[in-house]
Amino acid sequence: MRHGRIYADEPSYTDDNVRILRTDVAFQFSDTEAIKIYAGFEWDEASVPYILQWAYPKSGKYAPSALIHDALYYLRYKSRAYADRVFYEWMKATINRDQAIIRYLFVRAFGWIYWNKKPSKRALKNRTLIKIMYK
Repeated sequence: MRHGRIYADEPSYTDDNVRILRTDVAFQFSDTEAIKIYAGFEWDEASVPYILQWAYPKSGKYAPSALIHDALYYLRYKSRAYADRVFYEWMKATINRDQAIIRYLFVRAFGWIYWNKKPSKRALKNRTLIKIMYK
């Protein structure tokens, strides 16, 4: 499988927390499962309260994990627990274990708010830009 690089646009619209994927990307979850996210997908990077962003940045090396997690939440793929586990596995691959655990516990504690939210126009558009692929 060919993997793309992630490019984030300057903030789009008037919301300074929204990023736009500039190229198609794919991420492998297992030997048989992958996700492809197409250019134009919009996400807010890692959800971190402003007061904690000095210790837990929203972007940078955290962006791929947040992108995958947001895509799985928008798609409502399998379950929230599955999306959170995938997020944790990708976090462990890119950051130290302690910070990965803290971020995982945060999404487990508060992710239900976003999972149960009525889909916005952005969420409905984003769903069309995600494809789960199987071997």
